[in-house]
Amino acid sequence: MSTTYFNRPATHHLNQFARINDAYTLAGLTPPTYVEELKRTIANAPTVQQEAASIAREALDADDPAEFYEEALTRIQRAQAADVLKNAFAQNIQSALDSKAHHYRATAAEELAPQIAKLTKALATAAKKLPAGHPLDMAANIEAGTGTEYKTTRDTLALLGTYAAIYPQGTPTDGIPTAMHAVLPIVELPKATIERIKPGISDLAPVPSNSAQLTGTHTIRRIANDLALNTDDTLARIAAGHYEGASISFANATELNTRRANAQNAFKRATDKHDSGNSMVAI
Repeated sequence: MSTTYFNRPATHHLNQFARINDAYTLAGLTPPTYVEELKRTIANAPTVQQEAASIAREALDADDPAEFYEEALTRIQRAQAADVLKNAFAQNIQSALDSKAHHYRATAAEELAPQIAKLTKALATAAKKLPAGHPLDMAANIEAGTGTEYKTTRDTLALLGTYAAIYPQGTPTDGIPTAMHAVLPIVELPKATIERIKPGISDLAPVPSNSAQLTGTHTIRRIANDLALNTDDTLARIAAGHYEGASISFANATELNTRRANAQNAFKRATDKHDSGNSMVAI
């Protein structure tokens, strides 16, 4: 089932700065300028041909030909340099910005954190009062008298999708399901432990040798399954504390990397022997 309210737009290198700007605008803050003023200055500098045309017009009224000539040379030289700079700048500015994208994301996460914290606090308060079975079912909320909390939860999830989009979405090839990748910027998961399987057991019915340590791992797998079925309801249940060790909180760049590594461990499986590597768990 597709999500209704939490909708994290796709983020890639071609639109990553627009996604950051969207988040700033949503928070009522001024977005970064990304050297826009300098871009305009370079782009609007007169070309050699434009400068030469101006010099020709002004030459008609020149009082001192020798002095005018020296000034004209200087102006043409600057225009030639400006043309070179314009072309070189246009060819290199995007890659330069891309190389600093991590810095802009980290700064955005820090500056947006207070606004997002207010949202996640309001979400947790509202979600705890929603019907546990169908937290975002309108009819169930009307019957339960939780219409206000329903609206708060619904609207907050929609806002969090825009904030989560300051980060490029991870790839499911690392073993983490797509639906879980989408929410990691706003979901703190319990600690995962890599499942270890007793050797010599059929893959169809693997027996973990560290079952007592897999509480967090099983919770993460359950969350992943529930997200695939209904992302909105699952996020509301996480906010309400229905999954032990999971909560709604916005991650900075370092925390997001930690969350991804932790989530990946939940879908790994290793056998209890030295010559075996890890495998991934399909859910």
